[in-house]
This record gives sequence, structure tokens and C-alpha cells, in this order.
Amino acid sequence: MTGALVTGCLFAAGLGGMYLRRHLPADSLTPGTIMLLRRMVTALTLMTAIMLGFTTVSMKSSFDTADRDVKRLSAQIIELDRALRRIGPDAAPIQDLLFRYTSRIIKDTWPERHSRLPVGPIAPGELREQLRNALEALPALGPTRVQSIIEARVILRDIVTTRLMIYESTGSPLSPWLTAALVVWLMVTFGSLGLTAPPTPIVVASFFLLAIALGSAAFLIEEYEDPFSGVITVSSVPMENALFRVAE
Repeated sequence: MTGALVTGCLFAAGLGGMYLRRHLPADSLTPGTIMLLRRMVTALTLMTAIMLGFTTVSMKSSFDTADRDVKRLSAQIIELDRALRRIGPDAAPIQDLLFRYTSRIIKDTWPERHSRLPVGPIAPGELREQLRNALEALPALGPTRVQSIIEARVILRDIVTTRLMIYESTGSPLSPWLTAALVVWLMVTFGSLGLTAPPTPIVVASFFLLAIALGSAAFLIEEYEDPFSGVITVSSVPMENALFRVAE
């Protein structure tokens, strides 16, 4: 939606510049005026390109960080499952809790993609506390078992930390003021180009293609803003693999 809106605004600004040129007095656009406009457009374009590139890189970096955190969380869940298996049959109820906890995380993080995943009414925080309490209640019956229990507790703490990092990665929206400033700068640039460009079909088509290209950049920024919703999202495959591993 944002990409289409930006494309329309930029193309309209370019056409507006062409329209304004046709209705200006003949002596308004002197060679000196055109040269000044081109220099102003060059400076504005450079500033816009820097800000647009910085914004895109920043959003993409946040997206990649969320992707790494999801992969780390899936690996930690698999490691916790292995530790529970080493503990023995007494840990079977805890493995069931881990399965329910993982299912709940997947359902809450990707609700549209996993809308049919069966989960109970218990919230992830409560399931996490049940996991912690169950690990604390396990009896220590030997040094090997004690080591596995300690390892499981450490992994669970790491899971909580990683889960918090993933949750925080969805709470950093792009400033609307920055977005508005970038769009205004681009519209001024297109309008100025329209003032100095001949109104030929090739120029109009070039304006349209350039508006589409910049609109697609706005679309990517919007998609990278929230890693877990939209068209481009962090893959849930690592968590699905972890869930299958726990269910074995």
C-alpha cells in the first residue's frame, strides 16, 4: 500500500512540474534558472539517497537480526530437548510442556501462517514458568543427572532471553516524520525535474518507471519494518523443525 502511494505521489509530482512549465511565462525558465534548479536537484537527490540508503540498511539489519534470533531460539529448543532426553523418563512431562511452549511461540509469532496449529489457552509466559518449576522439582539422583538438569536450566534461561529479543525486534517502527520527509524531498525532486524536462512520452515513461523503482524501495522498507508480518517475513521453518524434533 505504501509503495503504491509513494509511486503515485512521485509520478504526480513529475507531471505537476511538466504542467507548471507549460503555464509559466516563456521567459521564466532561463538557462541560468534551469542550471540553478539542476544544482538544487542534485544536492537534494544526494541527501535523499543517503537517507534512503541508511533507512533501508537499518531496517534490513533489524530484519536479519530477527532472523538470526529465530534460528538461535530453534537451536536452543532442540538443545533443551536433548538435555531432557538425557535426564530420563522423569522428564517426559517436561518435554510435553516444551512442545506446548514451542507451539505457542510459533502460533503467536506467525498467527496467519499457523492459524490451524492446535494450542491451549495457556499463555507462553505461564508455560515458561511451568517449565522452570518442573525443572526445579526434578530430583537429583546422580552426578550425571544433576549435570543434565543444570544444563537444561541454563538453556531455558537462554531461551527466555532470546525470546525477549525477538519480541523487542517487532517494536521499532520507522518514524513517520522521517518517512514524510523522504517522500516530500522526492516529490520536490520529481517536480523540479518536471520543470526542466521536455514533456515527451519518453520522459513521462521514464518518470513513471523511476517512481515505480522508488516506490518499491518504500515497499521494502515497510516490509522490513516488521519481520513477522506482511509479504516478506522471517521464516518459521527453523521453529517448525524444532517442534518436530521435540515431538519425536
